[in-house]
Amino acid sequence: LRDPHARPPDPVAERDSYRCPVPGCTSRCNHHDHHIVFRSRGGSDAFDNRVLICAFHHQRCLHAGLMRITGHAPHGLLFELGLLSGGGPLVTYRSGDILEAPTCGGRSEEMERAA
Repeated sequence: LRDPHARPPDPVAERDSYRCPVPGCTSRCNHHDHHIVFRSRGGSDAFDNRVLICAFHHQRCLHAGLMRITGHAPHGLLFELGLLSGGGPLVTYRSGDILEAPTCGGRSEEMERAA
């Protein structure tokens, strides 16, 4: 039985399976509830405007201007990584993008399309 005085489960954390969605991140702890459209820019607390993200990617990447997340959570997100001042991202991923491992001595078709 659940303790009636315990904090209720966080619906954003449960939806995101307590994982950071940034491609390649394996963090399952120390997460922040991030607003995709910042509240300071008129973003709402709507379920699809919030995503669970690890503290590192939230503080050291997003708010440092090295990464951008746009779209709607959980399946319509666009991740732009390696933002350069005055330029575009080094790489862009969509929610659920998975690149296949390269075959021996070559790159997979998925990697070729992503390049």
